[in-house]
Amino acid sequence: MGERWLTAFDTRQLIADRRNVSDTIELRSIEYAIVDYARTILPARCRYMWEVTIEDDGPRDKVEARDAPVPVWAWDLTSDLKMDWVTGIFHLAGDRDGAIKYVKLVGLEFEATTIDRIWPSQAASNAITTVTSSEALENHAVGRAGRRRSELWNDWIAYLVIAAPDIVREEGVDALINKVADLMAADGIEGLSRSTVQPAARAVIDLLERKKL
Repeated sequence: MGERWLTAFDTRQLIADRRNVSDTIELRSIEYAIVDYARTILPARCRYMWEVTIEDDGPRDKVEARDAPVPVWAWDLTSDLKMDWVTGIFHLAGDRDGAIKYVKLVGLEFEATTIDRIWPSQAASNAITTVTSSEALENHAVGRAGRRRSELWNDWIAYLVIAAPDIVREEGVDALINKVADLMAADGIEGLSRSTVQPAARAVIDLLERKKL
């Protein structure tokens, strides 16, 4: 299956619906969250990009591109950031490597699968919650109810939400565990042992497959 892309407007609306947000201030928070993730793990592209570089006492360099990925560095141009989420037209400006950059993006889109990882649907979130509850019951059944759960579990569960949707029907438990470990390692976060997380990972996949999420 190829990549799926959502317009800037549809991206904002999807996340707002999943978070039950309609307030203007909360919508603005979602907009800036999208931009923050575009700096790291959320791919973006546009139908047209216009870029101008102005250096001190130097020539003016202009670049135009069509149907192009948005370079990650563009999202750091925030000294003059204008975002029109309805039309998908964004204006960005700021300093980059000692020069002033002006970038205009037209027809901005974001990659849908990554959006689902970062902001899962309520059904997927409920599945993760069910799994964590099952893990607590399992601890009680083997006589560990009084043992304090490692704080790393909270991190592991958060990354599990991001990793699970793409893995479930394709590669299985080991792939899910490896994906979570890779995401945590990339952010410099210590992981949990495979034997510790394997029952939870198995429960996630079994539950999501049963519910066809």
